[in-house]
Amino acid sequence: MSELSPISLVIPTYNRGDLVRETIDSALAQTHPFSEIIVVDDGSTDHTEQVLKQYGRRITVIRTENGGVQSARNRGVSSSNTPLVALCDSDDVLEPSFCGTLVPWLSSHPNIDICYSNFVNFDESRIFPDKFSQAPDGFFEGGRETDNVFLVELHDLYRRLLVFQPLFPTGMVITKRLFETIGGYDPRFRGVGSEDWEFTLRAVESGNVALCKTPLSRIRRHSGNDSASSTHMNLGEAEVLEFALKNHISAKKYQNEILDSIDRRRVMAFDSVFAKGDFLRSKEILARIRKFPKNMKFFLKWMLLYLPSGLQKNAWRISQRIHKENVHEMPLDFICLNNDGFDGLTRPRHIIARLLSRQPGYRVFYVSPAPRSAWQRIKKNCLRLGGVKKYSETLYWIMPLTFFRKFYNRKAQLLSSYFWVLSIRLYFFIYKVKNPVFFVTTPDFEFISLLRRFRQSPIIYNVHDRYLDSSNHWIPEHFSLLNISDAVLCTSTFLLEEHKSFVSEDKIHYFPPGVNFEIFANKVDADNELNQEPARRNITIGCVGSFGTQIDWELLNYISDKSDYKFLFVGIIVNSIKEDEQFNIFKSRRSVDFIGKMDHEEIPSVMSRFDLCILPYKRSEFSKGINPLKLLEYFAMGKPVVSAPIPSIAMDEELCGLVSIAETGDDWLKSLEAEFSENNHCKIRQRISYAKRYDYPERVSCLASIVKNLYRMKYQEF
Repeated sequence: MSELSPISLVIPTYNRGDLVRETIDSALAQTHPFSEIIVVDDGSTDHTEQVLKQYGRRITVIRTENGGVQSARNRGVSSSNTPLVALCDSDDVLEPSFCGTLVPWLSSHPNIDICYSNFVNFDESRIFPDKFSQAPDGFFEGGRETDNVFLVELHDLYRRLLVFQPLFPTGMVITKRLFETIGGYDPRFRGVGSEDWEFTLRAVESGNVALCKTPLSRIRRHSGNDSASSTHMNLGEAEVLEFALKNHISAKKYQNEILDSIDRRRVMAFDSVFAKGDFLRSKEILARIRKFPKNMKFFLKWMLLYLPSGLQKNAWRISQRIHKENVHEMPLDFICLNNDGFDGLTRPRHIIARLLSRQPGYRVFYVSPAPRSAWQRIKKNCLRLGGVKKYSETLYWIMPLTFFRKFYNRKAQLLSSYFWVLSIRLYFFIYKVKNPVFFVTTPDFEFISLLRRFRQSPIIYNVHDRYLDSSNHWIPEHFSLLNISDAVLCTSTFLLEEHKSFVSEDKIHYFPPGVNFEIFANKVDADNELNQEPARRNITIGCVGSFGTQIDWELLNYISDKSDYKFLFVGIIVNSIKEDEQFNIFKSRRSVDFIGKMDHEEIPSVMSRFDLCILPYKRSEFSKGINPLKLLEYFAMGKPVVSAPIPSIAMDEELCGLVSIAETGDDWLKSLEAEFSENNHCKIRQRISYAKRYDYPERVSCLASIVKNLYRMKYQEF
């Protein structure tokens, strides 16, 4: 049996009989067990008591009269018998590695008083991106990393929390000494939205704080928790900040910022209440706003509140029709602009479009030219007829009328873009597209022509290639898109840093690629992957992708000369490389097999034959900007990977611990040998776990969050 960790877990619960079982089970499943698990039943009137009795002596149950979650937490902590105490709400779940990650580190850093861990939200259908990844740019700047996981010495954390709050009770570990010193949770905030925020502000003000970047808990979203109402949360946060201003020492240094923050939250609450037609409550909130926003919409709302009753209701109804007040119920038309087709393609943009079309409230229109016929290829693509292909009620492929698409003289571009825009606007009229959100993945002249006619609509530019390379003919269009876009999503850290000098920080985001985790992970044979090693003479090195000038064929020839590895390559061979001498030498070797292009669903079956996976890119302008999707596919199957020094991998400390970086031929030989011989259960699980975080449903949820925010900004409430 594992030795007990010097930490207690406190779980406050009230009428959560249907959910608390999952919370307790996650606490009992720790790789390093808690010393005690204390469940404080805050006067439940459902079947919670019967559920708790089933655990017998494995948990300690304290029953109290209903006094609120603050009192329940305080009672649990005061009853604990260990120097460290963790909290978990009764509708949330701890990861099995929670104790094993936090307790040893905290034991070796006795100066830390409190540690907050990262988490993910989840509901009945999906898991959302981790909380820390949603932080505004610069939120974690200045902190010092330790052990690649923990962040300490994050100065002015109190001030940072006024802008973004990623520190929740679930997943927090605090010394009992600090908890008692600052007085625990304040029962006066019972029923107030964001009640725990006041304690968090006091804790970071008084103790040494550490943050754990690894998500170690899952926080549930459902109709029964307080965070379900944005109005309740905004008003609660305003109340907490008012209290802090009067009672927290640190708050006085940021008085003006806090006052502005209080007003912002009350204005958001006012907008939500006004949208529901609750005029009495709107007036109550309005009376507590210190400084009114200087915009016409707010002024009109203020005037409407003081109209005579009958006229007031009619004016409000008209305002809702004109301005489509409730943006949550408006259909959101997602327009994906790209210059490739849609049928049967499985690039990230195609998968995202398909998955987003299944999200409630979305319609997706994929816009790209129709496939070329043989005649069109002979005639250099002079004309492609338009059309619409319908896959479902929420997914369409629009193929606009296109002329002269491959001719780069200005007149041809203007003529092509005219017909292109005209046909798309016609399709938008037919399908009643009124409030589109545009998602652009290629800086095409026609796309920019269209977007300039929809400047009032949100525009998202997904930068996945290095268009700033001086040899790239798309540079002018690239800069045009950067200027007109409301959000710029960069797929690699290198692209993100490179574009920060051209794009303001508030609209640039890191948006790494995703992986179709399920189809790859389902092909992992646990017995073969974890318990059996292939015969030494049969080691197969695999690579998936398209093979052209970006691959270092000279390096591959060197590895092949110096070893007895077999090579298995899956994907298309680009025409431009077929005459290359080094490529042809490599392709002609008996130990090398090129399978060619395969359906996406079939690739995992071939990859199961790989013993080692490689990313053998040349050093070039192209490789600087890439963030290879195939790396996540390799990881989803638990495969060891050796890579060239690609910035997106070399700049990521976590990835450097999972991927061997090799530069010279001899480095590659050593790294391949080391990755094969040192592969084990733990490393395979780490790779799979890393890939799972980038599963496409999570990437789509992250994109949907960005889309919704932009949507509200552009089509905001009246």
